[in-house]
Amino acid sequence: MAQPGVIAEIRDLKRTLEQTLARVNALESSIGLSQTRVNSLRAHYQEDSACYVTHIALWRAYGEAAGRDEHAQLQSSKDFITNVSTTFSNAIAPVVQTSTKEQAYIIRGIRSCAIP
Repeated sequence: MAQPGVIAEIRDLKRTLEQTLARVNALESSIGLSQTRVNSLRAHYQEDSACYVTHIALWRAYGEAAGRDEHAQLQSSKDFITNVSTTFSNAIAPVVQTSTKEQAYIIRGIRSCAIP
């Protein structure tokens, strides 16, 4: 049978671990994209100054990828789009006019990989 002191130490260690994991998650959120998200972006998109992706297509792909991870916490679309420039230094997010005079929100400077 386990000694009471050992059981108490295990509880303390578990509590410390939970607090540490919560702090890591908070820090990841505070810097924007976690390394996993950066790797995911790089796996599905690459820099290409001649190309662009619409915000909605990029956001949907992000949501679908995150949906496969039951522990994923989605960023807001605004924060996600803003953080794309952290991953792709040449990416910019202009608003352009379409031929029908509507506004289109794009990320210029990246393109989808043919085979992620």
